[in-house]
Amino acid sequence: MKPNACRIATPRRKSGFTLTELLVVILIVVVLAGLLFPLVNNMKSSANKTECMNRLRSWGTAFAGYAADNDGKVEFRKWYPISWDAAGVSPYVQYWTGGSVDLEGRNHMGAYEVQLRMRWCPSVKWTTGNSPVCYATIRPTDNGALIPNQTEYSMTRIKNPARFMMMTEAITGTLNSLSAAADFTSKVKPLFSEKPMRHKGGVNALMADFSVRAMTWKEIERGASYWSSL
Repeated sequence: MKPNACRIATPRRKSGFTLTELLVVILIVVVLAGLLFPLVNNMKSSANKTECMNRLRSWGTAFAGYAADNDGKVEFRKWYPISWDAAGVSPYVQYWTGGSVDLEGRNHMGAYEVQLRMRWCPSVKWTTGNSPVCYATIRPTDNGALIPNQTEYSMTRIKNPARFMMMTEAITGTLNSLSAAADFTSKVKPLFSEKPMRHKGGVNALMADFSVRAMTWKEIERGASYWSSL
């Protein structure tokens, strides 16, 4: 008899994963995804907040450039920052962009990109029927009275530039001004109840010293007269 004649053949294990192994792998993937998604969202939120603040800083540069060329004065306007036609162009466009921009016609991609950066916070993408978060000018008050539209005022009249608000974010389809407590309540306060919270629960604002600061609703609800009195 040959030595291997009585060896009992053992069944070979089929290649591949068992059901238990597959379930363990799926469970690990789900757990990792649950850990990574909040991190990715936080990173995106931080990036949007930084970009929003940079856009407002560009507005600060535009205001500062305009004031330097106009005897220290800036012009209040209740308007879209730039328009599609030359007649409606903001006086700050050349200071904001660092040069001239061809705004004739909606098909000019360069003009459209400038519009996006000047008008809107990047945290909310504009879609039809959805009012984006715009940068709204704050209408100053002079001796308790709102100054008229398209009125220049001297920056030297601002008693506390670090507390004087020139622009902030607001829910509105068109960029306009905030001039009363009701405006702040209807156009700014809703931003603090969004889910998930934009900018980690605050809004960005451009001050008259051309700094940009994150603000809470508790600060903003003091009212327009507190933040914009000459």
